[in-house]
Amino acid sequence: SEWAALVDLDEELGEFGFDPVVFVPFTAEAEAIRQAHWTIERLTTAIPRAEIILAENQRDGRIADLHPASAAWQEWTDKLKPAAERHIHIIMGAIPGGSWRYFEAAGSRFIDVVDLETQAAMRLSGLPRAEAKIARGDVAQWLVALFDELDRVLKTREAANEA
Repeated sequence: SEWAALVDLDEELGEFGFDPVVFVPFTAEAEAIRQAHWTIERLTTAIPRAEIILAENQRDGRIADLHPASAAWQEWTDKLKPAAERHIHIIMGAIPGGSWRYFEAAGSRFIDVVDLETQAAMRLSGLPRAEAKIARGDVAQWLVALFDELDRVLKTREAANEA
C-alpha cells in the first residue's frame, strides 16, 4: 500500500482502464484480524478504486465460533466486521479432516493434489491407499467450494460492472 501510494498506482490503474480487486485474507485470531483491518485502511487510501474482498480463512477456526469475551472477537466486532459490511466477505472453509496437512508438508499445491495418481498421493502424504484417496478427495472438495465462492463474488462483480 505504501508503494502504491508513492507511485500513485490508483491513477495509473484508472488511465489503463483497470478495476483492481484486492483479496485480504485473515484468520480467526486477534493479530490476523488487526492486520487485515490495517491493510484495508491503507489500501483504501492508496488505491481508492480497488474493490476489497475479505477472505476469511477458516483453516484454524471460524469467526462465528469465537468466544464473545476473546480478544479476537473484540477485534472482529470493533474493526473488521464494519469493514466486512462495506466490502465483500468470502469464506475459505477448512479442508475437511485436516487432509491438507499431509500434502502441505510435501510442498504440494492444491491443484496438483487433485490430479495426483493414487500412488503419488500415497507417496506424498505417507498415508495408506484408502486414506490417501480420501485426503485427495477432501482437497478436491475444498477447491470446488472455494471456486464456487470466488465465482459467486467475481460473477456478481462482473454483472454489476456490465450494468
